[in-house]
Amino acid sequence: MSSQACNRILDAAREQILESGIHSLSVRSIARRAHYSPAGIYRHFESIDEVRSSLTNQVEHNLIETLIQHFEGDEVPSGRILARVMRQWIAQNGALTELLLSQPASEFMPPDADYLWINTVGVHDLSLERRRAVAVFSWDGLRSILHVHSFSPGIDLEVILEEFISFVLGLIDSETL
Repeated sequence: MSSQACNRILDAAREQILESGIHSLSVRSIARRAHYSPAGIYRHFESIDEVRSSLTNQVEHNLIETLIQHFEGDEVPSGRILARVMRQWIAQNGALTELLLSQPASEFMPPDADYLWINTVGVHDLSLERRRAVAVFSWDGLRSILHVHSFSPGIDLEVILEEFISFVLGLIDSETL
């Protein structure tokens, strides 16, 4: 699989989502943007789901890298800082946020995954089972917050994110999860 061709296809998929939303994503729309035939897309990806999954992985990695930039050593930033960073990332990435959160965590986080992002918040000493519980709870909670925000855009997303992040960090410290 040519990485240059795959990147071109994923860039076209990203542009399609940013311009017209996640529901507009199709092999034909990606092919038009990437200047490929639909068959050309299938030479590199088995299905539209594989394209979506690969793009989701890229978007997740981008979010993680953005958050990591605000860590100093093992020090976890405050919920306020993480909330501000997430709100800014969400504002800059528009419909890609919908792609990222389009499935519940329990559907795409396998039980044996490393959960790199959860390691970055100072909980690398938790058991894999507890990291998975924190990851799924955090992901599903974030999805719920963003869905509420999409229906009620007047709510202060940063304040809600700050409270949620502080709540999750408190759960980790209390070993509730």
